[in-house]
Amino acid sequence: MILSAGAFSDPKVVEASGQLTPIFVDCDWGKKNADISGRYRVRGYPTVIFTSPEGREIGRLEDRDAASVARQIEGVAKNFKPAPPPGPGGLPVSPPPPEPLRTVGMVSRSIKKTIDPWEHQEPGGWYRMKVTAQEKERYIDLGLKSRGEAQSTLLSQEWTGERLEPVKEIPSKPANIKVIGEETLQVQSRSFRCEVRCSLDEVGNVKTDDREWVIKDGRYAGARLKKESPKLTVVAGKVWDHTLKVKGREFDCLVVEVQWKSGDQTREVKTWHCSDLPNPLRIETDETSTIIVDFGSDWSKRPPFPGGGSSPPK
Repeated sequence: MILSAGAFSDPKVVEASGQLTPIFVDCDWGKKNADISGRYRVRGYPTVIFTSPEGREIGRLEDRDAASVARQIEGVAKNFKPAPPPGPGGLPVSPPPPEPLRTVGMVSRSIKKTIDPWEHQEPGGWYRMKVTAQEKERYIDLGLKSRGEAQSTLLSQEWTGERLEPVKEIPSKPANIKVIGEETLQVQSRSFRCEVRCSLDEVGNVKTDDREWVIKDGRYAGARLKKESPKLTVVAGKVWDHTLKVKGREFDCLVVEVQWKSGDQTREVKTWHCSDLPNPLRIETDETSTIIVDFGSDWSKRPPFPGGGSSPPK
């Protein structure tokens, strides 16, 4: 497909595009500029992505007919909110005070899906998490041993700070969910197109009282902004972009700060979501901090745990 043809040569699209700065990146079907296509998780060509001047993704072209393309470009130009300037020393500034999470629109759908957070991970791949609680540190390695159609097998090993636990095999079944609609949520003046998902019981019946709102696409696809169930309510109050570096590699994250409420208990939880990882890169609560500090592609070649004395068993 040639982008200059079809809708992109329509006068309305050309006029609307004057509000943006178009940049063409030649990826040659993945053979060129792999760093850019990888960063933005491009899965097909052509892909049209809307970004801020700093490179933060704010949307993707959803339709190809001229009227829809012009309308989406107009919407991006009208609703774009520049990111705040960095604070002293280049550190990210604190996010502004929270605004209520708002619903912009709802589109009904009915699609069954299977969600497997390890689907893009090759067997042997692993991640090391440092867990800090009450000024004590422990480390947990989690990796993928094998993948099957109905179930995968994970490997887990923990260094408690005092002893090295044996490696455990953990069965991991993909989650079966049903998408019942799409909804655009606004958090702090930022709009996110979300899937509204319901979980299924053991026989496949839809649990309509257990719903979650998950970002549908873009660089932060899969991040949860809202959840409602009989025992738990989770609502995002703040979101901001933050890049974290692990072993010299940068991971672009969406930090989602939510209010978690169960019965009479309420607490704040911050999650650093990155679509490149099977688990959040970082989770912070008042009591516990969990962060990925190492990773690799071969479980048998993991380095020793910090303070663990010897290499982990293979």
